[in-house]
Amino acid sequence: MGPQDKIDFINIPEDAVIIKQSIWAWLLISMPWILFFLISLAVDFLSFGILPMILAAAMIVPRYISSKKTSYILIENYIIVDQGRGRIEIAINDIEFVTLKYGMFGRTLGYTNFLLTLKIAPQHGVVDDLQSILPLAYVPQTKLKELELHITKYSNKYSNIFNNPQSEKNNKIIDSDSNIIEDDID
Repeated sequence: MGPQDKIDFINIPEDAVIIKQSIWAWLLISMPWILFFLISLAVDFLSFGILPMILAAAMIVPRYISSKKTSYILIENYIIVDQGRGRIEIAINDIEFVTLKYGMFGRTLGYTNFLLTLKIAPQHGVVDDLQSILPLAYVPQTKLKELELHITKYSNKYSNIFNNPQSEKNNKIIDSDSNIIEDDID
């Protein structure tokens, strides 16, 4: 990256909606390490828990910091994924379709993974269209309505993306014409 490579980011207005990741983004991965630390305190007489504490901290702290820095920002016509060290700006018109994946514990713990399938413009006529999936991981279920309203407001083709009366299942792939492609995806 040279001196001429200047990145222009979209300015974030003060009224932007900011969605932070669920607490489970770091806690779910950290549970085995927390249990390891607690068990080693009861069993470990040689190092008095210092070594397990260092190992647990080395695994838990980076994940905690990463989840606290990650936010999903909703501004006019864009969704911005800010990960602290970098940003990804997605125009709503570039979204081909959306998939909700709850995972094994998502419904119980109240989070979902919101997968955006993006349509990428062809480069130099090599391929017609490319698709890329951008995950918005550990989105609290309480914030799904805000995402739905934001996408619906700036794109008419997503008016029925989250609440489809034809199906009671929550995992859907929906194309740009609001048709369900697959339902109840694992």
